[in-house]
Amino acid sequence: MPMGCSASDLREYRDYLRSRYGTFQNLDRAWNSSFSDIKLPPPLTKYWPYFQQFRMWSINVTYSDI
Repeated sequence: MPMGCSASDLREYRDYLRSRYGTFQNLDRAWNSSFSDIKLPPPLTKYWPYFQQFRMWSINVTYSDI
């Protein structure tokens, strides 16, 4: 798990991806993997941009509630 991330970050990231792809099955097909295998990606890897999009979304959601 990347530094500064927690288990709740992984849960939120998976929820974000599921909502983005509609279903876990769509996500599995798009990523050619199993949902249970999806982890928080290390920097500069194939899935890092998706994690960065999640982080921006998370920040926007958090601060829009303030």
